[in-house]
Amino acid sequence: MIVEFREISPSEALQPYVAGYWRATFNKEENPAPLSFRVMPRGVMELVMHLSDMHCDLPAEGGWRHSPDFTLIGLRAEAYEVRFRKKVEALGIRFKPDGFFALFGIPAAEFSYRSADMQELPGPAFRDYSRRLQESSSPAEQLHLTEQFLLSMLGQNRRPHPYLHAAAELIRSKGGEITVDGLSRQVFVSPRQLEREFRNIIGLSPKACIRIARLRRAQQLIGKAEFSNLAQLSYHCGYYDQSHFIRDFKQMAGLAPKRFLARRKEFI
Repeated sequence: MIVEFREISPSEALQPYVAGYWRATFNKEENPAPLSFRVMPRGVMELVMHLSDMHCDLPAEGGWRHSPDFTLIGLRAEAYEVRFRKKVEALGIRFKPDGFFALFGIPAAEFSYRSADMQELPGPAFRDYSRRLQESSSPAEQLHLTEQFLLSMLGQNRRPHPYLHAAAELIRSKGGEITVDGLSRQVFVSPRQLEREFRNIIGLSPKACIRIARLRRAQQLIGKAEFSNLAQLSYHCGYYDQSHFIRDFKQMAGLAPKRFLARRKEFI
């Protein structure tokens, strides 16, 4: 096995802010060849915490950049590539973008389409947590430290407008099967105000977030027996027709749906 990947749910108190944790080992074989994967848009920010000396490489300014110990990856609307030259062990946190703002008081918009060194964020709390995490060799203790750190951040920062969180949750819970006008009506603000707040805090428009959620749902269902043809899948996921689905999928994944199915192992 080249990759070992495990997903973990956050505690109930953190579920409004954190989509989940993951722990992984990439390139487990001895003397491995460089390994490359593509990462699909998920509508989350990811904090990747490297637990060994070797790190992944991320695209940067037309080339590649060795990622820092604690790499914050902002929201993206298209798939991106990540490379592993050697064995890499990592712990990840998937933040809901409105949840990241609630926990740290920093708009997710500041990190859209780019990665950053989380240790450069102001304040001593994260530096203390990162030091303790690196000193621990126990996965259970590392997860406990992570939960305690995030819980400690609750209440220290301001929350986004309730309607922003409500709209983001509606997009997630409906798998993108909602319109911007429908969102506006359900959270009782104008489409213009919703658009402004999404761009200021999340960094993407409501329409872009809906497209990502819809694609994520389609990605989870594609290839399953009950959706044996693309027309059936496209209508189930709320697309106007099959051609719109194929166009959106190709734009965001970089591959048409059938090619994605054939090359699924290349994606995380």
